[in-house]
Amino acid sequence: MTGWPHDCGRYLQRKEIQMSEVVRFWKVAVLVAAVAVVPLAAAADDGEQLQVALDLFEKQEYTAAQEVALTVQREELSAEAQQKLENLLQELPLAIQGAEKAAQDLAAADAAYEAGEWAAALALYESVRANRYAPRSQSEHIEVQAARITEKQRLADAAKPTGTLEPPAPVDEPADEPVTPADDAPIADVVPPTLSPPDAPRPLSTPADEMRLRNDLLWQRAVAAAEREAANARTAMAGKDFESARRHVVTALQAIEQSARYADPLSKYEDARAAIVALRDEVDRSARQFQQEQNVQTQEEVAERVRIRAEAQRRARDEKVAQLLTSAEQLRAERRFDEAADVLRQVLVIDPTSIEAQMQLKWAETLASVARQDRWQRDLGRQQPLGPPDRGRRPHSMGCRCHVPEQLARAFRAA
Repeated sequence: MTGWPHDCGRYLQRKEIQMSEVVRFWKVAVLVAAVAVVPLAAAADDGEQLQVALDLFEKQEYTAAQEVALTVQREELSAEAQQKLENLLQELPLAIQGAEKAAQDLAAADAAYEAGEWAAALALYESVRANRYAPRSQSEHIEVQAARITEKQRLADAAKPTGTLEPPAPVDEPADEPVTPADDAPIADVVPPTLSPPDAPRPLSTPADEMRLRNDLLWQRAVAAAEREAANARTAMAGKDFESARRHVVTALQAIEQSARYADPLSKYEDARAAIVALRDEVDRSARQFQQEQNVQTQEEVAERVRIRAEAQRRARDEKVAQLLTSAEQLRAERRFDEAADVLRQVLVIDPTSIEAQMQLKWAETLASVARQDRWQRDLGRQQPLGPPDRGRRPHSMGCRCHVPEQLARAFRAA
């Protein structure tokens, strides 16, 4: 009993050493895992930062995109991502400069428009439109301003006089001739002919006439644009491109709706809109009819494919059944009745309605049974040679009186 505390202390000491080794092992494993995970996390963060920079570039926030792109660590990216980053860093300075130039040109164009310098304003608007880094949100403003300038220039050209007024040509008056009165005629007072004053020059058109003419021109332009879009819609409809046809119809209807205030009388607008709406309904009807035809065609194609597949399966099944029946016939000819019966059962699994297979299976099973009885009788005859052989009857000593008909025995021997 005196050695027990000493042994227990040594045991506890060994346990502490083992536990310290286990703890040291797990510390090392955790440290290795952390070292392996940190580069992956850094790579993932750099990839996400690159995607953020690309998204900002697509939103035309070029300065913010440059700030984010400069924080990406190139070494942590894949080869493809590094190429994207390099292309982005090369294009961003051009984009920032182009965006600033577009903003300056747009401000100068608006100022020139307000000052009535339409040619200069139009040139600046065209410059902004050609700038690929210009804000996409200003595209509609540029289009509207360019259309206004074009219209103002056209009206100004139309208001210019087409010629100069010429004075009326002088009228040749006949020379005065002395009038010799008749001898007996009384002298009457001569009334000189009155000359009508020359036609007064026609007054210029009034502002109301100019406004009416302007409205008529704008309405005619809108109708022409709508007719072009309607023609494009009919062409697309003839080509079964109903989505494009619908877009053209919508554009035509917008042209009519936006210029409705220029129609005089209002019935012009109503008639034009009714024609576009009728075309829209025609496109919808044609699209529905085409879709129904496509559905019918698809159903017919599916049914044809199903029929072809079923026909191929039927032919394969018939060929397989024919092969199995031939194999069963060969096995029966070789007196391998059990194997022939197994083959015929496979035929019935493939085609349960095969009358031939059913009849041959019954015949094969019967012949197999007769063969087994014949072998059993031969074996029994070799074991008990005493007494005459009886091929048509089993020994009574076995307690079985299974008699094989003589006709079936003869058929088996013939087989």
